[in-house]
Amino acid sequence: MEDVYGPNFSEYPDDPAVWARVIGEGRTRRVYGIGSSDLQYLMTGTCSSSAGSAPSQADYQRSQEEAQVMRTRMVDLEAKVQEERNLLVSRFEEERDLLATRLDDEWKAREELQKQLQDFMKNWRPPSN
Repeated sequence: MEDVYGPNFSEYPDDPAVWARVIGEGRTRRVYGIGSSDLQYLMTGTCSSSAGSAPSQADYQRSQEEAQVMRTRMVDLEAKVQEERNLLVSRFEEERDLLATRLDDEWKAREELQKQLQDFMKNWRPPSN
């Protein structure tokens, strides 16, 4: 870096060409600070033959289609979950209303029974001996 940029090389960004020259041509693909990236790609923007190639347009299109299918499935699942939730809420509300009606009926029956018992006690006369 000092040979290329001078004594104040810390002001400049890392240069992949300098890294490649330091490690020597063809020795390794792993460079400190760059990792296992393709040095040819980092320097020129084109892939080297040993590093593989960028995905083709067909691969890219296929991955986009697969992503769209997954998004559609996700939306469908979310709709089903919401539908199930609505059904459960509806069932819960029906059960709650039924229970409230039963409790109300039982309360009324209890009050009626208490009233009858009070009336009976008012009119009851002990038997005479």
